[in-house]
Amino acid sequence: MSSKIKSVAPRGAAARAGVRGSRYDGYGRLLLGDVIVGLNGAPIASDKDLYRSLEDKRIGETVTLTLLRAGRRIELKVSLQGV
Repeated sequence: MSSKIKSVAPRGAAARAGVRGSRYDGYGRLLLGDVIVGLNGAPIASDKDLYRSLEDKRIGETVTLTLLRAGRRIELKVSLQGV
């Protein structure tokens, strides 16, 4: 399991870092977004894991997300922001 990214705020920190949410192409086909599989080196197996991992973090702190994108693992640094 993992934590799937459904959408990303267009001008938010995740978008600026390059995180991609799910979207539809010009033909109406669903293109799956990134999938979070790690945060600061710790595995993320569910949304619950992600929320727990973020509990002790502060707005403005930078974290490293490990993502699956098109079958490849990538790492992005994201500065946390309030919602």
